[in-house]
Amino acid sequence: MNDGLKKYYQFLKWFFMLIVAETIILIVSINHDFFFFNMLINYLFVAAIIPFIHEKITSGKIDIFSPIAIFSFFYLLLFGVRALDLLIFRPEDFQADEKYYAYTLIYAIIGLHFFQIGYFSKLGQLLLGRKKFIPDNWSDVRFKIILIAYSTISFLSFLLMIKLSGGFASYFSNIHNAMVRITSGKTFVFISVLLINIPLLIWFCYVIEHKRSVITFLLFFLFASMLLMSLGERGHFMTLIISLLICYHYLKKKIHSFPVVVMSTLLILFLVVYGQYRDFTAQNYKIKKAGFNVKIGLLSTYSYFIGHFDQLRHVKDVVIAVPDQLDFQVGKTFLNLLVKPIPSAIWKNKPRGAGQIVTKYLYPKAYNLKVTVAPSLLAELYLNFHIIGVILGFFLFGIFCKTLYYFLIKNDQNKNAVILYSICLPYVFSELRGDFAIVTSFLIFNLIFSFVALNYISKKIR
Repeated sequence: MNDGLKKYYQFLKWFFMLIVAETIILIVSINHDFFFFNMLINYLFVAAIIPFIHEKITSGKIDIFSPIAIFSFFYLLLFGVRALDLLIFRPEDFQADEKYYAYTLIYAIIGLHFFQIGYFSKLGQLLLGRKKFIPDNWSDVRFKIILIAYSTISFLSFLLMIKLSGGFASYFSNIHNAMVRITSGKTFVFISVLLINIPLLIWFCYVIEHKRSVITFLLFFLFASMLLMSLGERGHFMTLIISLLICYHYLKKKIHSFPVVVMSTLLILFLVVYGQYRDFTAQNYKIKKAGFNVKIGLLSTYSYFIGHFDQLRHVKDVVIAVPDQLDFQVGKTFLNLLVKPIPSAIWKNKPRGAGQIVTKYLYPKAYNLKVTVAPSLLAELYLNFHIIGVILGFFLFGIFCKTLYYFLIKNDQNKNAVILYSICLPYVFSELRGDFAIVTSFLIFNLIFSFVALNYISKKIR
């Protein structure tokens, strides 16, 4: 048997074993009454795992920081794991909207398949072409200039945020509401604080290569971490950690699954503890006069963590509401990205993002509290163009992710390329979970300032 046939035989063997295992799980499912929904959940898991079996057999390894890995993991978290959670812990909620939850999983499966079609097509390779990225022969002097300039802008922007919120005591006693006020019309101040990420990533890659200034870098990392956590949002800090891991993975040493699991567990614990603190300060209590009990247990930690990934319900609510309660937006929420820099005071009726629209019409209580729901990319595509939007949107998203991966592969060991890849990859999850215009605007901001910094510090070869 030649090598090609042997690999396909192995693929069929592992695929058959997976199908048998999933069938057994399906037969002994907790809720026998919901057989069709269980079948959809199992199909979703099988469809998401198949590419990894194929990759393991054909190349002998799985790249845990490839876009397909990040997409599949978080896609299963948002829809597969959330659907299981619904059946196990909230069967009465599922029964109330059983038909629409089934529709939601069907749309999720369709989106998954068209993402895979786009990802495994050759279109990403054709779009990228053969152009190499800028050489990464850095100038030490110029790097120090970027480090000082970006860090100064970031820190001064943070001090301006404190001033706008009424001082340190006012800000840290009510971080959530302070951030809502600051980001309403003054988002540029918030975004400017995030500039600290760029010199930190560049410096980290420098340390990996030269093994110098390690202690100084660690002090700078602690400073940057405190600055990001002080924003009251865990996402940007967690994105930074993921970016650092990606840089280490591709420039120093491949990271295996176990260390990633350990790091993920620690990040989840951090998400729970810091999230409870932020929610506590949002209640306008005086910290001196109120007890602050952090509930860390297996069930409470799981419940708090999984509560941040309720996109299955959001998609279901959008499917129910459109078009009776909520009109199809026909691309308006995506257009919000282009008009986002225009202040609302100048153009009051400018197109709004999906998060604002969905929250206003479907979750009025959250909207009145100035909390915006992240509807998910699946819900936003459906909200704009129905099933056609899901098919075309995920197909294009798959092409984009494969283009991004080709960019990394073609510029192997190029520090500049790895840094840009490490910035882009976490946004694969953010795009899946959040509002397209908001997430993409953050990504564009980071890419522009990263490219400027990297182009400036890279010495030209004549």
